[in-house]
Amino acid sequence: FERLIEFISEHAYVEVALQGGGFCRSAHQAFVMAVERPLLFALSSRVASFLRFLGVLHICGGTTVAVFGFLVWYRPSSLSSYIAPLITSAVAALVIAEVMTHPLTTAVRAMLHCFVLGEKHAESLGGAAAQHAAPHAAPAVQILVQRMGDGYDSQTRTGAAGRRGFAGR
Repeated sequence: FERLIEFISEHAYVEVALQGGGFCRSAHQAFVMAVERPLLFALSSRVASFLRFLGVLHICGGTTVAVFGFLVWYRPSSLSSYIAPLITSAVAALVIAEVMTHPLTTAVRAMLHCFVLGEKHAESLGGAAAQHAAPHAAPAVQILVQRMGDGYDSQTRTGAAGRRGFAGR
């Protein structure tokens, strides 16, 4: 039960950030999204966890190897064993790696919610695929795409011109 509440709470915060609604309404929307697309939510969660694990592994391993190399290269005269400094550096690296890779899971959650919101918006406009930005983000996206040199206009955004959208670049 506690994991369910934590799951809904984490996704509700993403919904609050994206849509600007209240927490309870956002929690309900996040729960509905997760119920409607359980495989997508499970897959994104597993991929994020795996990438986070790889990041922590690389940061801890790299830090420990660097400390070992430093100790071998500049061996202090009072050092009798490498074990204590290596364990200390590995634990410190683990803490830092956990803190540094946590935003990855939050970013994956946010991308997942953006994808689902894009799909819902495309469906509401009669489109088959998520090619549209959320209504409150459309002006910013339009400016960004114009600066990138794409011929983004209202016809492309609404689905005319062969449903080109962003994916047809």
